Amino acid sequence: MSKTPEIIVLQKEDTVVAGEILEQAFANDPLNVYTIPDPATRRTLFNWLFTQLVRAASVVYTTSGQINGVAVWIPPQTSEATLLSRNLCG
Repeated sequence: MSKTPEIIVLQKEDTVVAGEILEQAFANDPLNVYTIPDPATRRTLFNWLFTQLVRAASVVYTTSGQINGVAVWIPPQTSEATLLSRNLCG
């Protein structure tokens, strides 16, 4: 029987790793492959995009120890302008 992983809040120093995990999860989605056919370009763009998303999120959850998954929480009332200003202004 496998042990259920402990879910914790992502530490800031793990932001890039979380972005990579999300990039790997979504890079081969058929719609993404269709819209960005070049795998190298898609991975580069998605890595940047998801790292920014993790930085802008209100809360990001992950597994303790080795990061095996990521859950990003952005409240519904958050506007695109708020996300953009968080990314650009810190």
